[in-house]
Amino acid sequence: MYNTDRSTSAARVVIAGGASSSREHTRYRVRAEARAPSRPDASALLADLIQVLALERIERDLFRGESRDIGAPQVFGGQVIAQAFQAACQTVEERSAHSLHAYFLRRGDVDAPIIYQVERTRDGKSFSAG
Repeated sequence: MYNTDRSTSAARVVIAGGASSSREHTRYRVRAEARAPSRPDASALLADLIQVLALERIERDLFRGESRDIGAPQVFGGQVIAQAFQAACQTVEERSAHSLHAYFLRRGDVDAPIIYQVERTRDGKSFSAG
């Protein structure tokens, strides 16, 4: 028999003991401590995010990013978009992006680096497009 004691967050387990003719039961009280799972420090999470977004510049418009394994068989799409955005932002000066469009055509391999090639289609006075 298994009964949960809600007031003390403990479980009570009743195990039949002794000979089969005996009606005595041995009671064991098992204390289960309810602890909140430990969370990483926010500054450690931010440092990890910055490290993931840091790209290696290979050439003028060519960058390499590392993948973060999140337990899925493919690369997380948000990571790919953020790294692509970071690569595009590194190719322009004194401008900020206001839109981004992305299509995922194939799965990304978590174990392989991702190469980002920025194509400069327009670098004018009023806006840049890539």
